[in-house]
Amino acid sequence: MMNMPQQRLFILAGMPRTATTFLYQRFQEHPAIFCPYRKETNFFSVNYHKGPAWYRKLYDDMADGQIGADVSPAYFLDELAIDRIHAFEPRTPVILGVRPASEWALSWYTQVLSNHLGAKPSFEEFVTGYTLRISGGDIWQDFRNGFVRRMIDRYRDDFGDNILLYHYRALREDPLALINGIESFLGVPQQFSEDNLTNEIVNAGTRRNIGFIAYLLSQEKFVDFVGRLVPRQLVQAARNAYVSLGTTKGMAERPSFTEEEIAFTKQIFAEDDRWIETLFAESSIQLGSSGSSAT
Repeated sequence: MMNMPQQRLFILAGMPRTATTFLYQRFQEHPAIFCPYRKETNFFSVNYHKGPAWYRKLYDDMADGQIGADVSPAYFLDELAIDRIHAFEPRTPVILGVRPASEWALSWYTQVLSNHLGAKPSFEEFVTGYTLRISGGDIWQDFRNGFVRRMIDRYRDDFGDNILLYHYRALREDPLALINGIESFLGVPQQFSEDNLTNEIVNAGTRRNIGFIAYLLSQEKFVDFVGRLVPRQLVQAARNAYVSLGTTKGMAERPSFTEEEIAFTKQIFAEDDRWIETLFAESSIQLGSSGSSAT
């Protein structure tokens, strides 16, 4: 087993576009949580070939009593990541954000295209078979045939009581309850209250990215180079300044899609959407594979 007994970690495994950047920034503000200089290590996915020594080094500066955060939403897209996380440490706390699959696919498509150079896939191509280039590696995505439910079920089955699921609407309904629920789940002191919680959704899907910066941030060699030369706090400050370009108060507005695209996504994800609605019928925040309420 490739565990790291000297470093206690938790993983925010996605879904992409479920306010993971907002949570990453709140984790940075928590004294009991350590965030590496890169938000998305992607170690258990496309960076697995770099080996455990590379992964451990990202957490070298973690203090005694802290828990390290690995915020890598692409883990939701890669079924191999589930197996690797479980082999690493089956008791790893995992947090999984969920939103209606049809809505999520439109948002994820918008985000990927905002960082995309060259020929852009159609929405249908993106959903039914597309090679996602991330951190210098490739993830094949095909969201048909119940993909979203299958991935959520895999995480619930593999991590049992060590998983917290939240519905994206929790960020609209009561973001403080979500943050406090995560603190309790991780066993860290409560840091956030109504007086100090920053309630801004960053990295909004409607943001217009600065193309060259987005391109650089997608280049694995560049990210590693910066991490070796620049202090972690400065890297995080620069990244936070960049993503603040997409800051909005509350929930971001969805960009416009054609009627055909909306109808297509509703058709493809109809069963996933119904299942997610049932899954979160009782509460927007759930603990464990049994789905007990965390509120």
